[in-house]
Amino acid sequence: VPGASIETARIWESLEVGCIPVFVGNHGVRDTLSVADMARFTLAPLADVTGEFPPFLRASSSGSLRLLLNQTRNDLASADARQVQLREWWLDAQRYFRRRFEEKICPDDRASGLDNFG
Repeated sequence: VPGASIETARIWESLEVGCIPVFVGNHGVRDTLSVADMARFTLAPLADVTGEFPPFLRASSSGSLRLLLNQTRNDLASADARQVQLREWWLDAQRYFRRRFEEKICPDDRASGLDNFG
């Protein structure tokens, strides 16, 4: 995922169909953050969902990406487990963002106990 933001339709689409997003830590805003800080900065908004960073695959650099992908391909049981973990995280994220949306858009309905969204 390039850039200094996770706001791309490709992330949400990949999560919806069960793919595991791959994040390369040294892509994004150059010369402003270290590699480790870049990963934390970019994924920080998603950590609010469960209090932990999402279970994406994260490589520290483009150079380490091939090794990470080969390890993932060679350990399918771990990849399957990560995919299950990611699916659970994604369902939690949907509930989290729905709740935040409702709080911002319909504050009176939530205060009165009305729930027009099911």
